[in-house]
Order: sequence, then structure tokens, then C-alpha cells
Amino acid sequence: MKSKRSIKLFWIMFLICSICSVIYMTLAYSKFLFHSDCAGYLFLAKEQMKQGKMFPNRFHYTTEIFGISPNLLMIPFLTFLDNEYLIHEMGTICYTLLIIIAIFVLFYKEKKMASLLSILYLMPISSTYVDMLFYQGAYDYCILFMLLSLIAVRYLHKSFDSQDKKTWIIGLAFYAIILFLADLTSLRNFMLFLIPLMFAYATAIFLKEGGNPCGWIKEKKLLALLGFTIICTGVCYCHYRYLCAKVGFDGVMTSNGFIEPTILFKQSGETIGDILKLFGIHKTDSMISISSIYSCIMLLYFVLTSVILPVAIIRTLKKIENRLYRFCVIYILWSNALTFFMMIFFRLSSGRYFITIYFGNLLIEVPYLFWICKEKSKVFWKWPILLPLFGALIVHGAYYVNASARYGKVGMKDLVNPTVHDSVIEVLKENNIKYGYATFWYAYATMIAGNSEVDIAAYDQGDPMMPYFFDVNKKENIQYYAISEDAYDVEKHKGPCFILVAEGEKIPEVYYQKAEEVIKINTNEILLYGKNIHLYPELVEQSHE
Repeated sequence: MKSKRSIKLFWIMFLICSICSVIYMTLAYSKFLFHSDCAGYLFLAKEQMKQGKMFPNRFHYTTEIFGISPNLLMIPFLTFLDNEYLIHEMGTICYTLLIIIAIFVLFYKEKKMASLLSILYLMPISSTYVDMLFYQGAYDYCILFMLLSLIAVRYLHKSFDSQDKKTWIIGLAFYAIILFLADLTSLRNFMLFLIPLMFAYATAIFLKEGGNPCGWIKEKKLLALLGFTIICTGVCYCHYRYLCAKVGFDGVMTSNGFIEPTILFKQSGETIGDILKLFGIHKTDSMISISSIYSCIMLLYFVLTSVILPVAIIRTLKKIENRLYRFCVIYILWSNALTFFMMIFFRLSSGRYFITIYFGNLLIEVPYLFWICKEKSKVFWKWPILLPLFGALIVHGAYYVNASARYGKVGMKDLVNPTVHDSVIEVLKENNIKYGYATFWYAYATMIAGNSEVDIAAYDQGDPMMPYFFDVNKKENIQYYAISEDAYDVEKHKGPCFILVAEGEKIPEVYYQKAEEVIKINTNEILLYGKNIHLYPELVEQSHE
């Protein structure tokens, strides 16, 4: 009895340490990596609270519509916190905890599996991984809906096994609601969840009955689920297109076409390189060094989780007796295959897109590792489970060593009131300037650093390095990502304004001529004007030349 309690305590302590580690690193370090992409959720949360709408009026949606993402969990903190870094951090932390809860709901009978999966999910394998999931919260919704869809499938399968019609009607309703909520967030969800679900049901029928159409007809329950999923997917897609039309979203993410065949191998190499970076594998200066050893360990981890274990699971697919786990494997494999196909053939090569594939692999590999420990205990003992746990400790430690070396010590005051010194904001406050312009990557990051006391509208620097201030605020311009259109409303900002010209940026000489003052801050320049630049006829004429 004491032994069981000790083991239970061991798992609880490991999980708590992992959760506390991620919470601390988010509060301590996320502000140093905060960029304009991160600000989108916070801006959306502000408009949702202000207008009381899931999809606010006059709001820019350029990459996705992001309905149910960390922004919703930031709204409560907006009511009593003023520090916008902290508000953003609390929203992403709560979303991470929500994912942990969803993992335990999915594995409600297997707490050890849920704990191991949570620990591996929380493992900071690289700065990109940490930024995308825990700091920016960009791909949290993908993981949450992957878990919710499997929870819905599990409940649906159980309800279909029941003879009670009321139970399976509730199961179908719950399943439909989850699919509907997924379409409120991202078009990516169709490739990650909805389409793979259809393929998974079709594959399950084929594996059970082979290529015999007569046998397919016998699988009435699976056919019913396949048909219901197809209908739900069609309805969800129509609703998604309706939402896009309603909010004026032009679907920039669908603009990537099929790759030029002649650069296929080059694209594949770039994709694999970016994926390796996601796993913390990087160039080192010496063969024998801690960095080289760490990169080798992470390379081995990548090969195990992304190649060896998935192949081993596929080879045992027909031997898997648990119907739900077998369906989960098929579903995840389809989701991963479609995602990887998009990465290679539609030039979405950035390693961050592999995050959902990595989590999907963990989702099916953790039960497999427990099965190995049970069935092959004489060969492997408990090492398939213990090694990932102790590996997680090493990875957490390595992340803190690098972070503390880069950012220095972080005091308790910095955790509860995170701030980043920004000379630009200080100069603007000294001159009582509340509005201005900057290129995208400087605009919103600087704005959040000043807790939005200064409104900064992003503009497209363009090519060749000429600003487009006067393009009628085109919605398809990705530089206007995730902010209210009010930020560009000249009628609301007729007073003094500024232009931030960062290092390497250039604007026409006429902008300097009309500026009342030019202030140099390190490698940046701030051009101060007595009124909005849109009210200078000479500048408007310059934009049309």
C-alpha cells in the first residue's frame, strides 16, 4: 500500500514541478521574447470585452479569425490588471492548464499516462517550442481541439455501444458541438481534425472489412459516424466561410499554392532543417562540447518520437485490441500526414507547424510505452517510462541555464509586474505623443511595452523600402494583423503623431522635411509631427507618385 502511495506521489510531484516550471518561465522570460504577433490575442480580447461580441466589428483578421484561443482567457484579467504583459501571460498560462485538464479527461482511467503526456508536452525542447505554445500561445488551440475531438469521439463510441437512444443522441450532439467550436478558431482545424476524422472512419471500415463493399455496408455504426462527420464538416465549413465574409477576412493562409516540382528536394531539406531547430538541434563550434552532446540527445529524441515509435505503432496496428486506441492512432496518423503534406507541398515549411505532429505522436506513443513496460517488462523493465521523465528534468534545466545566461536573474517583483525598458515609449510620453506609426514588428510590441498608453498603427514598409501609409487600410495586408480598424481612423487621431524609423528602414526625404523634430534613439529615429501625417497634402501626394 505504501509502495502505491509512493509511486502516486512520485507522479504528482513530477507533474507539479513541470507545471510550476512552465508557469515560472512564462512569467519570467516571455516579456523578453514578446513580439507583435503575440499582441494579436490581447487586442482581440480587448475588443471582445469592449463590444461584447465573439467577433468584434471593425477588427482585422488577416491570418485567421481566432475565435476560441487564449484571448478568451485574457478577458477576465483585463477587468482588474493594468500590466498588459502580465494579462497576456496569465491568459496563456490558463490555456496551458486547460490543456492539462483536457489530457486528464481523455485519460481519466489512466492517470499515469495522462501525467507522462502532460510532462512531455510541458518539456521546453526549444525556444521556438516554448514561444509558440507557452509565451505566444499561437498553437495552443490546435492541441486543445485535438484533445477535445478525441474526448468527443470516445464519448460518441461509448454512447453508440449503449442501447439507450437518448445516450447516443447526446453523444452525437456533443460531437457536433466540438466540431462546430473548432471551426470558430481556424481553417487549420479542418486539416488537423475534421478531414482526418472522415479519413479515420473510412480507414477503420477498410481495416475491418477489407476491400469488400458488401462488408462495408454491414458496418452501420461506422458508416453512420462517417456520414455524420461529413455532414458536420460541410456545415462547419459553410459557417466558417460565412464568418469570414462577415468579418471581412480574406484568407491569406490559403494563398499558398502547390510547390514548383523543381524545388521539391530543396523545400524538403528546408522543412526538415526547421523541424530539427524546433527540437533544439543547432549548429555548434566543437564536436566535444555540452551543446553538441545536447543536440545529439535531442536528435535521438526526435528520431524516436517522430520515426521509430510511429513506425512501430503502425506495424502493430492490426494487433491493437482496444478499438478506441486503434481509432486514435488512425486519426492521429491521418492528421500528421495531412499536416506534413501541407508543409512540404504548399511551402508551409516553418518548423512550428510540426508542433501539432509532435503532440499527436506523443498522444499515441505514451500508451504504447506503457504497453511495452507491461508486455516486455523482462526486457525493458520501467525504462521506457523513466527515461522520458528524467529527460524532461534535463531539458528543463538546460532551458533555465540558457535563459538565465541570456536574460539574467529575474526577481519576484518582475514576475508580478513584468516590464521591459523601452526608450521609444519614454520619449513619446515626455513629448505627450499618444499616436503614431511603425512597421509591423515594431508597432504592436512597442505598444504593449507601454501598456497601450500610446496607440501605434502598423504600416507596410513595402518594397523597395517605401512606406504605404495611404493604402486605405487594405484588409488583405498582413501588416494590419489583429487590431481594431480604429487604430487607422484619421478622424479619431487628428492630433500630434510620430513615425518610428527603425534601423535599416528608409522613408522619403519629404517626411523628414515636414517633421517638427527628429529624435535619435540608438539606431532608431522618431519623427514628430504637429498633426496626423494624413493631414499633410504633400505627404499624401508623395504616396501616389
